[in-house]
Amino acid sequence: MPTSSSPRSRRGAELAAALAALAIAAGVMTWLSGTDRAQLLFRDADSVLPLLVLRSLAAGQPQDWALSPVLFAPELALVALSTLLGATPVVALWAAGTAQFALLYGALRYVAGRARLAPWAALAGTALYALLAAAGTSDERRSLELAGLLGTTTYYSGALLATLLVVGAAARFLRDGDPRTLALAAITTACGVLCNPLLGAWAVAPIVAASLLLLLIRGRDERMRGGDERTRGKGERTNGPHKRMRAAGTDGPARLRPWHATALLLGTLGGASVLGLALRLPLRGLFALDAPSYARPERWLEALQALLALLEPTPAAFAAATLLLAAGASCWVAARTGLRRRDPGLALLGFVGLLGPPLVLLGAIALGADSPRYLQPIAFLPLLGVAALAAVLQRAPADAAPASSLERSPAEAALPAGLERAPAAAPDGPQRHRPRIRSSLAPAVSLVAAAALLAVALATPPVLERAAADPDVDCVTDWIERADAVGAGQFWTVRYPESRLDDPAQLVQVTHDLRPYAWLVNRADFDVAAVEFLLVDAQSPAFELPEGTGTTPIECGRYTILQLAEPLALR
Repeated sequence: MPTSSSPRSRRGAELAAALAALAIAAGVMTWLSGTDRAQLLFRDADSVLPLLVLRSLAAGQPQDWALSPVLFAPELALVALSTLLGATPVVALWAAGTAQFALLYGALRYVAGRARLAPWAALAGTALYALLAAAGTSDERRSLELAGLLGTTTYYSGALLATLLVVGAAARFLRDGDPRTLALAAITTACGVLCNPLLGAWAVAPIVAASLLLLLIRGRDERMRGGDERTRGKGERTNGPHKRMRAAGTDGPARLRPWHATALLLGTLGGASVLGLALRLPLRGLFALDAPSYARPERWLEALQALLALLEPTPAAFAAATLLLAAGASCWVAARTGLRRRDPGLALLGFVGLLGPPLVLLGAIALGADSPRYLQPIAFLPLLGVAALAAVLQRAPADAAPASSLERSPAEAALPAGLERAPAAAPDGPQRHRPRIRSSLAPAVSLVAAAALLAVALATPPVLERAAADPDVDCVTDWIERADAVGAGQFWTVRYPESRLDDPAQLVQVTHDLRPYAWLVNRADFDVAAVEFLLVDAQSPAFELPEGTGTTPIECGRYTILQLAEPLALR
C-alpha cells in the first residue's frame, strides 16, 4: 500500500484536490446563478464589458475604447475563450467565473508550497472562500459581499489572483533564496500593475509592511542573543549563523543574509511596479481616467461613513465574519510558527494575511474611496494563513534554529544558549515519525468530487437557462433589429441590451443631456449623426430634451422605448 509520502500518493492527492476544487468552483457559480446575484454576474452594466468588446470585434467596428484604469485582460481572455468554443453570453460569463474560482485554488496551491498537506490546505482555502461567496446572494453591487466578486469579470479578479501569486513567490524567495521565485514575483507584479495598478496596494504594500516587521523582529532577536554569543567559543560563533541559515530554509542558490534578501525582494517588487506603470504609458489613450484621479483624500470622512453604512447585522454577515476570523487565526498561527522556526517565508504569509486587510481598509478610507470592491483583500488575504497550515502542520528538522524572542517564555529565555526548547516543526525538513494520511483519502475525495461534478453538470443548464431568459430585453432587441434604428440610453440602462445586439453600435451610451458618455465603451459608437429613440428604465434619470420634442412610448416590461418624432443629434 503506498504511503502518504510516495510519489504515487502525492500525485493522487494533487489530482483529488484539483478535481474537488473544480467541483467547488462550478458549484458555487451555479448556486450564485440561481440567486439574485445573477443580476450582478450576467446583466450588470460593468459585468457585460467583455461581451461588448467581443461583440464590437465581431461587428468589425473600429476599436477606440475608453476604459477605467483597469485593462481587464485576464478576464476578457477567459470570456473570449469560452465564446470561441461556442458558449452563449451567459454560459461564457459563467465559465469565466468558474475558471476564476478554480484558479483561486491554483494560486493557493502555489502559496502552500511543497509541504505534504499542501493540496488539502489549498483546497480548504478554496472551500472557505466559496462558502463566503455562496453566502452573498444579493444583487447589490455596493455591498460587503466581497467574495462573490471573484465570479464576475470586471471586479478585479485578475488582481486578486496575481496578489496571491506575488505573495506566494515572495514567501518562497525569503525561504530558499531561489532567483526563479524572485523572477516570478517580478514578472507577475509588472504584468499585474500593467493591467491593474491596484496590485500595488493589494500585494506590494502588505509585503513591504510584513517584511519590515520581520526585519525588526529579527534585529531584536539578534541583539538579545548577542550577549550569549559573546560567551561562546570562536567555533560556536563561526558555526552558529550557518546553522541558523539552514534552519531558516536559506540553503537555496542565493545564501543571502536576511536583510539582503529582504532588500532584494522589496527592490525587485518596487522596480517591477515602476516597470508596470511605465508599460501603461503607451496605452494611456485607452484610459478615460488615470489611477491618481481616484484619490480624493479630502473625502475620507464621507468614505468612512459610506463604508460603515454598509454594515448589516444579518445571519450571513455573522457567518462570513466567523469564517474570516477563523482564517485570520490561521494567519496568526502561521506567523507565530514562522517566527519560532525562523522560517521567514512562513512568517511572511502570516503577517501579510494579518496586516494586509487593515492596511487596505485604512488606505481606501485615506484616499476617499467609498466603493467596497476595493476592499476585497479583507476577504481573500486571510486565505494565506489557511494555505500556510500545510507548512505549520509539518515537522521540523532536528537542527532547527532557536525560537524567536517573541515565541519564548521568560523561563526559556533565561536558559543558557543551546538549552532552549526544541522547535516543533519546519516546512520542508525530514519527515520522520510524522502522522500519515490514510491512502484511501485521495480516492475517496476524487469519488466525491466526481459525483459533485456530475450533479453540477446536471443542475447547471436549467439554472443558466433561467438566468438567460429575459423577455424584457428580448422585446427591446427585437424592436431595435426590426426597426433597424439607432438609439441611445444611459450607462446603467443601455449596456445590457447593447450586449445582446449583433451590432452594438445601434445603442449609444449617453448622459441625461444627450452627451456621449465615454466610460467602458467603444468611442466609435459615437460616430452617429442622430438617434431615433431613447431607452429608459427605473435606473435612468430623466432626459433633458429640446423643448417640443415628441416621443411615442413603447413598453417592454421594465424598459420603455421612447420613439422620437424627429431624430436628435448628440451634443
